[in-house]
Amino acid sequence: MRRRGKVLLVAAAIGGIAYPFAVFVALPYISPRLLLIPALALVVLRVLGGRNIAGRAAIGALILAWALIILYLRVRFHEYKWGIAAVVSLLHDVLVALAMVVLCNHLGLVNAEIDLNMIACFLTIIGYSVNDTIVIFDRIREVRGKSSKISADLINLCVNQTLSRTILTSLTVFLVVLILYVWGGPGIHGFAFALVVGTISGTYSTIYVASPVLLWLHKQPNATAANRAAAATS
Repeated sequence: MRRRGKVLLVAAAIGGIAYPFAVFVALPYISPRLLLIPALALVVLRVLGGRNIAGRAAIGALILAWALIILYLRVRFHEYKWGIAAVVSLLHDVLVALAMVVLCNHLGLVNAEIDLNMIACFLTIIGYSVNDTIVIFDRIREVRGKSSKISADLINLCVNQTLSRTILTSLTVFLVVLILYVWGGPGIHGFAFALVVGTISGTYSTIYVASPVLLWLHKQPNATAANRAAAATS
């Protein structure tokens, strides 16, 4: 049982390291919906969790959080694309934090275990990151107005307009969790370490993951329509 748990943790760490590269490198060549595969993997682990009630409950909490975020953004922005883009970003944040915790714990750099406290930390990272993402998404919606088009120039403009707020908020949160990590004591050492990593990944993923995925999702129907028109004329 312990061996299977270690194998799953190693697989999660490898996935956490590979996922950012998949987002940055493969996004122009694949459908963004494929980036939700880690969420489907968590669903499988949730079903096949066996008697590990705590582990199943923790995975269920993550899945429920992502599902509710998609539903909330669907209601707020009237499209599922915004929720999918946000959840891809949140998957990135959780996997990066998980990979760093497993890697640093294996190297003896930090004493952190994947327990319910760590799951609470992941949920905290999700809440922090999605808040910053919604701020940028709101600005995109305001600047876009009644137009249905989202362009790279529009996203760059909105990111620049909210950049000062993002830097100030992220820097404040980062200083707090860094103080917790340095002087918080051994009881919350692992929790604070994961928060430090999650704060960093959550800050840049809002700009470099969520926004490009949103742009790609809005370009997909236009590209499909253009291909159909070209096929019809030829």
